[in-house]
Amino acid sequence: MPTACVPQSHCNAKRPGWLDGHHPNVTQGVVNMRVCFTSENDCCGDQIFISVKNCGDFFAYGLELWTILRRINIRCALAAKEIKRDRGKGCKNVL
Repeated sequence: MPTACVPQSHCNAKRPGWLDGHHPNVTQGVVNMRVCFTSENDCCGDQIFISVKNCGDFFAYGLELWTILRRINIRCALAAKEIKRDRGKGCKNVL
């Protein structure tokens, strides 16, 4: 996961996410960290908190599905007008 602001629409991601801070080292164990999502005018237009663990050869990211789904639903509700204009294509282009 990148640790610096990722431009909006990079790799076709409407609101790319990035880890706000450095990855933990192995001895730190599980660390709670903020993930920011880039919006039009803000590198951290939205955020969630996740747990991150350095497993030596790789990082493990603990994502709470409920938190992510709630964010998607909020975004969908806020974008209802655009969705209706797009003739119900869904929320895939909202985030």
